[in-house]
Amino acid sequence: VNGTAKQQQCDADPNCCFHGETLVQTENGEKKMRNIKIGEKLKNNNIIHSIMKIKPNEPLYNLNDVLVSGNHYFYCKENGYMQVKDSKYSNITDVKTDYYYCLITSNKEIIINDTKFCDWDDLDITDTLQIKNMFNIDNIDELNDKFNTCFNPNTIIYLKNNKKKIKNIKIGDEMIDGSIVECIIKTKEPKNVKQYNINNKTIIGKNIYFSNLGDFNKMKEKIVKSKGELIYYSIITNTGILNVENIEVKDHNSVLDTLIDKFNRNF
Repeated sequence: VNGTAKQQQCDADPNCCFHGETLVQTENGEKKMRNIKIGEKLKNNNIIHSIMKIKPNEPLYNLNDVLVSGNHYFYCKENGYMQVKDSKYSNITDVKTDYYYCLITSNKEIIINDTKFCDWDDLDITDTLQIKNMFNIDNIDELNDKFNTCFNPNTIIYLKNNKKKIKNIKIGDEMIDGSIVECIIKTKEPKNVKQYNINNKTIIGKNIYFSNLGDFNKMKEKIVKSKGELIYYSIITNTGILNVENIEVKDHNSVLDTLIDKFNRNF
């Protein structure tokens, strides 16, 4: 399955994720996924780049004693990369929990109970190699810096009845356009962020894509050096759009989808 097809499936049902009590092996021993911190190392020097907290809307499956969503991809020796729900070794469960969790990692994988799962972005080896070639990326750990959208924690998000800093946004909040927040992403501050200036507004972040082409054409940007001390944030909504400083921009999944579509058109 190519990257675009997988991402479309993930966009339609964004729970590519795990139960929060899932035990993950870190360099400091086992930790529950919901307690893992940005910057921690997993097996194979695999560094946590981002942490996702997600509203559940599909059942969990049991695969090798791991509670994981059915549309999450993992590596199977018999069939290569496939979705958990399609594996003869998985069983649907009736386990309920308030939130699901997932990770974005430097190696683009999460190994749990000796099973290799893709991270949130669901890129298999073929996807990764092709995208690295397309965008002239040398190391796999550069993918996150190239693709993942994020915002300064004090960025203002416009909601239906008020506005909040993005660091204070909650799952279930309703945007000014009616979009509902389904996932909150915390990520490490990029090496270099950009200051986007448009319509007398300033947005500080990385890999920000505007929904309106007119807004994009009016935008001015410059590089702002960061100290790497802050936690940056992103959001996933049920429409793929969020309202930042009263300007519509694409959410995390929509940005990745846009870049992969660009890759497929040119590859």
